[in-house]
Amino acid sequence: MSRLAELSAVCVCVCVCRVDNILKQLAEIREQDRRLRMLESELEYCSSSLSWITEELSQSETIKCTRSPPAPRAGSST
Repeated sequence: MSRLAELSAVCVCVCVCRVDNILKQLAEIREQDRRLRMLESELEYCSSSLSWITEELSQSETIKCTRSPPAPRAGSST
């Protein structure tokens, strides 16, 4: 095999390996993004549920609250 052919084969191998690594990283990023979206959804559900519970308890005749519910923190979506 000529030197040029050897270099071409090595170059192709390196390029394929790099593309393969990039594709693996992209798959990992997509999986992390999917997990983050699931966590955001679960957090939104929990936040909504807690807001509902707080609202119901504040209007309850059974439980008398001596203080008002906590105010949302700065930067929260509620």
